Amino acid sequence: ATPVGSYEGIWFRSTDAGNVNRLDSIDEIKEIQRKIEGKPGSVISYDEKNVKRHAPQLLHSTSIKTEARKRLGFGIEKTQKVLQGVYDKGFCTYPRTSSRHLTINAADQLAVHLNSLRERSSLRDLFPEQIQSLRGKTRFVDDQKATEHHAIVPTGLNPLDYQGTEKELTSDELKLYELILRHTLAAHHPGGMDREVT
Repeated sequence: ATPVGSYEGIWFRSTDAGNVNRLDSIDEIKEIQRKIEGKPGSVISYDEKNVKRHAPQLLHSTSIKTEARKRLGFGIEKTQKVLQGVYDKGFCTYPRTSSRHLTINAADQLAVHLNSLRERSSLRDLFPEQIQSLRGKTRFVDDQKATEHHAIVPTGLNPLDYQGTEKELTSDELKLYELILRHTLAAHHPGGMDREVT
């Protein structure tokens, strides 16, 4: 309600790349609820659905810009700058790759890194119970398609180990690193289940 009547509106978040009206986590919903609590107005409707999806392909230089825009609201230039920072500090593999595949050796090494990260990750709940190499899964691993540089994935460095040092990730770098980690973990789950709230 307003001083001159009432109106219907749709919630959205303004970002560098435009308006985003999808919420991807319960934490985002609670944050909005906290902001509007005790103020006039009410939620008339919302849609919540569990969506069964195949895990997306791994990230490359183009797809990470798309994901960062959709998930984080980062524009192309911001994504490039932030991604370069994550790479320069050693937390992800080469960022300007055109490949969405890993070599067999890289897939084996990634499994070792993820198993190590799981022990102390701030996103530990997202890790599957067992992490095995993606070797043999042609959607993700193909020596012929991995070209000169393979897909963008996390390295074995844990951001928690570098807090308070010159390698500490900035807030934006941490968000992008976590996006890369989440995307990579999706490939290691037997099936992807995502929840969307709009």
